Amino acid sequence: MINMSSSNTPALRGWRHLFSGKEREIYYPAGQSTYDSETVLIVATDRFSAYGQVFPTEIPGKGLALTQLTTWWLEQLGDCIPNHFLSTSSVPEMVAGRAMICRHLDMYPLECHVSGYLVGQAWREYQEKGTIAGIRMPEGLQRDQKLDKPVFNPVAKTQMGRHDNNVSWEALQSLVGSGRVDKIIEYSLDLYDRAAKIAWERGVILGSTKFEFGSALPYGGEAVVLGDEVLTPDSSRFWNADSYQVGKPNPQLDSQMLRDWVDSDECHWQPYKLQTPPEIPESVVQQTANRYQEIYETLTGRTLNE
Repeated sequence: MINMSSSNTPALRGWRHLFSGKEREIYYPAGQSTYDSETVLIVATDRFSAYGQVFPTEIPGKGLALTQLTTWWLEQLGDCIPNHFLSTSSVPEMVAGRAMICRHLDMYPLECHVSGYLVGQAWREYQEKGTIAGIRMPEGLQRDQKLDKPVFNPVAKTQMGRHDNNVSWEALQSLVGSGRVDKIIEYSLDLYDRAAKIAWERGVILGSTKFEFGSALPYGGEAVVLGDEVLTPDSSRFWNADSYQVGKPNPQLDSQMLRDWVDSDECHWQPYKLQTPPEIPESVVQQTANRYQEIYETLTGRTLNE
């Protein structure tokens, strides 16, 4: 997160700006200190970042889609596990549709990836080593193939957008605290199973996703609480169930096409050489914006609200 107070950050009545993340703005209630506040206002912007850097081009409607899809998913999942969401009804009008009032959490520096299919990083690791999350898998599996059971793969967050895959049990204990690892794994796998069934009923395959958790203990809550965005096109791989094929690249209903462009020769960007991110072509921007809207409407049956 970038600790800053930008001149571009909107002033919101009743809230004080806390910090700017790469893609979100965080506020806390005016009249309270950051240490005493049990709630925060999370505003999703249209910014796009990769490898720890923010691109100069925004994706129209992204903040709306991520916020409204997250709240929809939390409605579907109910209270199966503790989560940070409180309300969208009393957010400032200036950020309505893209903001949530949430419980204040101290987030763990960990991404909890769950793969139900052999896709993304799981596929790359399997091709190279025959494993997923360090677990030996059967020979002969194909790209995008459904796994016998979902696999939990924790990824430690590090600086500059780098990630440390296949985190050891000892490292997990160090990152989240003793006694919390089992609960995080249980919650992650349970959430994936529930969400995959809900998506399937709507003609969508949830190939993989990631969750993030935090602690509400400093604010009178639980030690493990679901936070951040949930089951969005940025955190998940979605496919159309009707056209799904094993062993072939499946057209995706998420923002993977934008991430693929970032890694392509067309982009010509070398982030670890500290190059400034380039402008995103209008065609890529529009296709990505369309994907956000399409997956939202496919899953929810609703129109994305401005």
